[in-house]
Amino acid sequence: MIEILSVRCGCLDIPELVIRPGLVAVTGPNGSGKTTLLEMIAGILIPVRGTVLITGKSPDEISVGLVCELPDLNMSFTRVIDEISSQLRFSHLPCQVIYETVSK
Repeated sequence: MIEILSVRCGCLDIPELVIRPGLVAVTGPNGSGKTTLLEMIAGILIPVRGTVLITGKSPDEISVGLVCELPDLNMSFTRVIDEISSQLRFSHLPCQVIYETVSK
């Protein structure tokens, strides 16, 4: 079960959302926050406030995968490690922190 409580992240402001196990579809117009929601659940985006829990744990405590609709369009780098570390670099984290994070 995924629980989203009092979350503010990008264009999303979610007081409470519970997603029970099973097949779920996320739909909406461009800019409505679908990708933001999925990236937040995957732990790629960190909410400004609030909590995201997956079976009682935060996304950074478990392994969560996310494959976008057209994954080939998402590849900006020729090496996997560069692709993995790109979001950390775009967040302006120190090089040592990025290296330690992607080397785990």
